[in-house]
Amino acid sequence: MLGLSHVALQMALCSVPNAPENATIPVRVRMAYRVGDPELDKTFKVPAADTSAAFVEFDIRQGQYLLIVDQPAQHCVTTKFVAILKDQNRKLVVALAPSPGPKMRPQFLIDGTAPVSFLYTKPTYVLIDKSVACDAPVLAPKVAQIDYEYDQGAYYLWMYGDPSIAPDNPTIALRLRTPTGLAHYIRFNVPYADVMGSGWPGSLHFDISEDMIDAIATDKTGVLLCPKMWETTVRG
Repeated sequence: MLGLSHVALQMALCSVPNAPENATIPVRVRMAYRVGDPELDKTFKVPAADTSAAFVEFDIRQGQYLLIVDQPAQHCVTTKFVAILKDQNRKLVVALAPSPGPKMRPQFLIDGTAPVSFLYTKPTYVLIDKSVACDAPVLAPKVAQIDYEYDQGAYYLWMYGDPSIAPDNPTIALRLRTPTGLAHYIRFNVPYADVMGSGWPGSLHFDISEDMIDAIATDKTGVLLCPKMWETTVRG
């Protein structure tokens, strides 16, 4: 359907001992907003024999969601903050557990479209001293704590805050490696202090094209680059 994205959700469920042959398990899947009713709240029936890799599919609108997967009969659940991009198919993989402990909450979600060549640059995000100016050498950057996924033409990143360095408010930069191992550092014009918010994660959308990667490949390495063409959109 136009404007919707197709989600394929793979789940490692809790086992069901002595389940009869051809038995099914009810699994409740919710895609919840920050406020208001969930965009999706549906109970699926999955084969009990497929608990190690149960699979369901649905279509949903673009947005930032809290995915909640609940296996009520076995008191198993999991949650995950996820971003869905318009007209981008999405594969999600989760594992349920009985009464799971609290998870570390991401402070910021970053997403955008990107070509496969983006993966060859070994992208990651680093934190640089805020005193480093554009075109100045980058010394001893600290790798940010992130989880990263690439899925069918788009990337999705979960950034976790570090309270110990938050007062320093370092610069966030995207680091791309060259084939020879050198690094390009592209500044993100988003204060790290914004990452260290509370409650629902912040969100940033950042599309990357083949032309952008080609252009940056000929630029200086080892310095903080501040190209105007790398536009970002911050969402609340």
